[in-house]
Amino acid sequence: MTHPTVTTPAPPPADDPFRYGWRYVRRPTPDDPDHLEPVPLTLEDVLHPEEGDFIVHSDRHETDRMYLTAVLRARLEVHGRAIVLSDVRVAWDVPDLRPHGPDVMVIPGLRERRDWSTFDGRRRGCDRR
Repeated sequence: MTHPTVTTPAPPPADDPFRYGWRYVRRPTPDDPDHLEPVPLTLEDVLHPEEGDFIVHSDRHETDRMYLTAVLRARLEVHGRAIVLSDVRVAWDVPDLRPHGPDVMVIPGLRERRDWSTFDGRRRGCDRR
């Protein structure tokens, strides 16, 4: 009888400044006024990403995210109950709450899918609950 193998992801090296990802920041140089420089992300940046950030994920993380997204879409979207977004930034309809970057988000009552990179709850009438 075989048993499933459980793997534990190795923690990213603490000495790697780009372990969480990066964003490109415009830093003009004398030779290139449009020079873009990669800047390491912090854990705070991962929680509150900006559009265009590159966040590092493990293969297992991506596999789980894609599976969960597919199952939720198959169960909810085909019946018009909700839309399911994956790896989309959300700007909440709550004052002083910075946008978040959830792996998977279910939005009940919404049927129209768009090509969002940021879902703006302030314009879409998201519930505050």
